[in-house]
Amino acid sequence: DLLNKIYEATFGGPIAIDKLWFFSAGRYQNTTASNVFPATGLKYDEIVNNKRGELKFTAHPSANHTFQVSYITNPTTDGPRPAIGGYEIDPATLITRQTPNSTFGANWRGVLNSNLLIEAGYSQRHFSFVNAGGSSTALADSPFFTYGLGGGAWEYNAPYFDATDPEDRNNRQVTANVSRSVTKAGRHDFKGGWEWYRSQRTGGNSQSATSYVFNTDFVTDATGNPVFDSNNHLIPIFSPDQTTYVQHFIATRGAELDSDTNSLFLQDHWVANRALSFDLGVRYEKVKSSSTGGIIGVDTSTWVPRLAAAIDPKGDGKTVFHVTYGHYSGRYNDVQVGANSPVGNPAEVDAFYTGPAGQGRNFVPGTNPANYTAVFSGSFPTANISIAPGLSSPVTREFTVSGGTSVGSKASTQVTYVWRHTTNFIQSFIDIANGTTHVVQNGFDFGTFTNIVYENTSVPKRDYQALVFQGDYRPNSNWQVAGNYTLQLVNDGNFVGEAANQPGTSSPYGEFPVNGLPSIFTRAYPDGHLYDFQRSKLRAWTIYMFNLNRLGKLSVSGLLRANSGLPYSLVATNVAVTSIQTKALVAAGYPDPPGVQTVYFGNRGSQFYPGSALFDTSINYDIPVFKSARPWLKFDVYNLFNNERMTAYNITVRPDPKSPLDSMGIPTGYTQGSLFGQATSTANFPAPYQGQSGGRTLRVAFGVRF
Repeated sequence: DLLNKIYEATFGGPIAIDKLWFFSAGRYQNTTASNVFPATGLKYDEIVNNKRGELKFTAHPSANHTFQVSYITNPTTDGPRPAIGGYEIDPATLITRQTPNSTFGANWRGVLNSNLLIEAGYSQRHFSFVNAGGSSTALADSPFFTYGLGGGAWEYNAPYFDATDPEDRNNRQVTANVSRSVTKAGRHDFKGGWEWYRSQRTGGNSQSATSYVFNTDFVTDATGNPVFDSNNHLIPIFSPDQTTYVQHFIATRGAELDSDTNSLFLQDHWVANRALSFDLGVRYEKVKSSSTGGIIGVDTSTWVPRLAAAIDPKGDGKTVFHVTYGHYSGRYNDVQVGANSPVGNPAEVDAFYTGPAGQGRNFVPGTNPANYTAVFSGSFPTANISIAPGLSSPVTREFTVSGGTSVGSKASTQVTYVWRHTTNFIQSFIDIANGTTHVVQNGFDFGTFTNIVYENTSVPKRDYQALVFQGDYRPNSNWQVAGNYTLQLVNDGNFVGEAANQPGTSSPYGEFPVNGLPSIFTRAYPDGHLYDFQRSKLRAWTIYMFNLNRLGKLSVSGLLRANSGLPYSLVATNVAVTSIQTKALVAAGYPDPPGVQTVYFGNRGSQFYPGSALFDTSINYDIPVFKSARPWLKFDVYNLFNNERMTAYNITVRPDPKSPLDSMGIPTGYTQGSLFGQATSTANFPAPYQGQSGGRTLRVAFGVRF
């Protein structure tokens, strides 16, 4: 039970009256979160130290021109913490990571005449991961994974990733646009512009300072609990079978990927008459990515339209209907457009252990790469991975229709229907029909591997439908009651999309087709609820203002946040590929059938966590003391009633070997892990606000306006 404290302050005002202003802000955070490792149940405290500073200047040299410059630095030191997150079960895997983070921006806005406005801007961001992995090059200090115990991929023995291969994620942007109004057949407000954006990523994404990651189970007692050696280390088991293998990563440290987007857009807001208006727009994007070695990834262009209409039957603004239709081009994620580059994609060779049986960190043959000779899988981004010509980002088609009306002079309401359908997914196709590549690098013959091609496909599914209700009521000038409610009708599919720490995640659809199946691993991509499916989401609030005349103003507000539970799947990762699957892949001609797979038990998102309801309140008071000087006090309480209901928990399951087998020889039943249903992180409870964990949370602010 620890009270975490975060301090924030702002200060701003004029430097030259009506000509130059400044604004500054700062935040200091040194907070602690208590966490528990899954599988082992060991506890550790994670400390986050963040020092954020901001400085902004705004100049107004003449009535028609405004300049603004800002700089933000937001570095964080976080640790001890897991290098990956969610997989570690051993204190030896913890790191203390630094993430330098700074942003600079400048823009100009000029009014050249009564109907001509020009804007231009520049921004850049620098972000790095420093000390984000292990640093020892001793093979015994390699990361170890286990996939046979607990039904999950558990990491132990040493930190994952490589601190000697830091990663940068930077960007730069230049924009310019012109706005002009024309009165002809109604009123047209035209806006056109250009944008250049560069996303830059550096680092070979070495998975280990030793270049090796060993996959093997550890010793457990009769009850399934882990056994530790005299040095308090888990004891790895090395067996010459498919329970022990090595991943050899060959990273190009310091590699660089630049993804450039040039965009042109034109928008027309057309007010035809008092009852009817339209928005007509189109955007053109040209994208090209290149990386170390002169490798070109994506080189393509896309057109996306935007259309909307507003109907005001009486022309008085009281009842209005809206209809919109648009295409939205997805982000060109560096992970996908650079899939054929060495940036973030180390070459990888996987081989089974063929040495003598043994156990323990000091069993030298177990960590000797020479004892891993049965190569079964590999990936060589610059050799057997390619980007299909014309590859473009996913496109989301969206249609909305809404109607809103005023109810008397004190209330208003609106209902909106939203429909979205995503197509043109970027998918990796591992298909023997694409051929194979015999890989020889640095004089070493790695063998033959199936080619991997990144292509667009519209076969995977991702669909969304929802109703959104909004309302506002003002009983009098001092009191407001309002709220909104979202009812998700559909948020389903089999393509997860982007997730935390998994940018550009694709489904296994299209990987290893056999005998007419799109993939032999059909239980790896079931349909169902996507992980952001939330049937109900309610926000309701009220604000009351007390006018105390010479004693100032006092406002009191309350906010109710009610969420239904999010879904989760019964899924086991790193399940060994069965002999039936391996034989089918070999018979189909695959030279490198995988050793492990993901297995779902039932539909995606078939289970639900509990929902939650939190109540927040805020009190604001200011008082005039001298001329325009008004001291003010703000007191916020998040999660006022200290709701600590568990809203997520450990969901580890593993295949039950005693259950019936499917046609591929995979168990159809599962058993729960030892920590299933238990909280293992403060993130398993309601958050007082985004980025902050804990129960009831207080925020107090004081300042002076003048």
